[in-house]
Amino acid sequence: MNENFEILRGVLKGYYGTEREVIVPKGVKEIGFKAFSENDCIRKVILPEGAVRIRSSAFNKCVNLEDIRLPESLLYIDNYAFYFCGNLLKVSLPKKLKKIGNRAFAMCDSLISVRIPERMEELGKNIFAGCTSLTDVVFPSDLEAIPEGMFFRCTSLRTLALPPSLKTIGISAFACTENLSLRLPESLQKAEFRAFAYSKNLKVLFPLHFTELSDSLFDYSENYSIFAPNVPFASLSAGGRKASVLGYTEAPSDFLEALPKEAEEEYLQYLRRYRKKFYLCMGEHEELLRKMIEHRLIPYEDIDELLALLSEKTVLTAALLEYQQSLLTPKMLRKLERKARREEERVFFGGAATVTEMKKEWIFEKLENGTYLLRSYKGTSTEIIVPDRIGNCEVSAIDDYAFSPFRLRLTGEQEQFRRTITSVTIPDTIKRIGKNLFYGCSALEEVLFSDGMTDLGESTFCDCKKLTSVRLPETLKRIHKAAFSNCRSLTRLDLPNGIGKIEKLAFQGCNSLTEINLPEKLRSVAPSLFENCFDLKEIQLPESVTSIGACAFRNCLNLKQLYLSEKINRISNDSFQYCNSLTIQTCKGSYAERFLKDREIRYALQ
Repeated sequence: MNENFEILRGVLKGYYGTEREVIVPKGVKEIGFKAFSENDCIRKVILPEGAVRIRSSAFNKCVNLEDIRLPESLLYIDNYAFYFCGNLLKVSLPKKLKKIGNRAFAMCDSLISVRIPERMEELGKNIFAGCTSLTDVVFPSDLEAIPEGMFFRCTSLRTLALPPSLKTIGISAFACTENLSLRLPESLQKAEFRAFAYSKNLKVLFPLHFTELSDSLFDYSENYSIFAPNVPFASLSAGGRKASVLGYTEAPSDFLEALPKEAEEEYLQYLRRYRKKFYLCMGEHEELLRKMIEHRLIPYEDIDELLALLSEKTVLTAALLEYQQSLLTPKMLRKLERKARREEERVFFGGAATVTEMKKEWIFEKLENGTYLLRSYKGTSTEIIVPDRIGNCEVSAIDDYAFSPFRLRLTGEQEQFRRTITSVTIPDTIKRIGKNLFYGCSALEEVLFSDGMTDLGESTFCDCKKLTSVRLPETLKRIHKAAFSNCRSLTRLDLPNGIGKIEKLAFQGCNSLTEINLPEKLRSVAPSLFENCFDLKEIQLPESVTSIGACAFRNCLNLKQLYLSEKINRISNDSFQYCNSLTIQTCKGSYAERFLKDREIRYALQ
């Protein structure tokens, strides 16, 4: 049998046999460079006690090797030692082992488990890269760094118990993984470039002391979630914010206890704002639905859509149906009754009211395109349902002051009646509304728009002092001047993400407003946009914002936190006048920092 071995001064230079099981002779101290490389006959190899080193590529591409018996005397496994041994099922690493080289076990796609010995002196790059069956890894208790690419494309890893000594996670260490959940130890100091990139369904809990995260960590990852309680939400990218919200819904109780209350409010605000995007991933993140139900973030009108998306998830649909029943308050029942009444009103001519019938309640005229413009309401109901058709033609527009008590040529009685209107429902056939539509409707509490409109006209809700609820159309692109000015009972507003421009004074005087989301496409904060919003405590500006106009936040007495990005290049002198509780967060070296410093406005650097 020895004629199959080439041994020189204790180094096995080559093996030339065709045996399935190979026992390396005693006295061999090293397995030399490519000694067994590309031998597709061997299935099992036993190395002798006394061997201390396996040189580079020694078993490279031994595609049928299933079992390797390593002696306790082994100290070094060099680069590519077992590279591409696709049938290698297991390996027991000796306790005295000091080194594992680059890609030593890479592409061993049948390898299931491995235990890395204590007191390792050197771990190379990409050691287990491409080990797609690897599910179990035991780390040494003193490990301080997971090297670059160590578990790259290890797609069967589901969870790992990382050692409490760990300080560094190297470049691409967990890149291209799938369904991996990690809780990073408090000892961790840094995770390097693209440590978790190109991954799917990844979940990562970061140490409580982390206060910043680089976007590059998760480059090109899909459907991932992260949770870092003390990383400012405003400092994250759009993808990072979504991932952070998902992580928040799934985080363990000890992490949630460490989450500042203000941060939790940011998560919930973001979740409410982008709820429809989160609906699409609810099947993979079941805790997301439970969190949204707990905080009542799903409006009644979304439930049917969500039930259709979750039709195959019986537990989730049951929870959603129970939640739906809980929403049937007297106010909601009245809203559903109005909707039912609207359907009942569709009589004659294919379900639409006749021209004669409509003249009893509306002044209207026919436009050149064959649709109707509603000029003015003259009915007697305080809960108004705007018709979508008159006769055989659609209603497409509503004129200036159509419901306002300040419309010209009203009688005193008509003017007084308009101040008692409480709710209005507008159908999806309406593409345009005029300015001052509800100006001065002081009893108006609720307006429901359907999708279709793109512009919200000037002073639409100006001085609607009891307005508490508005459902804006998802198709909305622009909010005009003073649209919600002096809506003193409005506490929360969800703005559709497609809005690109909000004009000056739009929310001026909304002094009960505590929560509002701004759309991602917004480029400027217009003059006096939030002036005299006394109860506004926190607001998140989208990354697209580059300028802040005059008096934009003037007299926001309770505004405490605001983040100004490095993209902002213009701020008016009185933008933050009388914001006595405000501390602004910004970036070092930015225009915002120079502006705030020059004007002695309180700020902190991120």
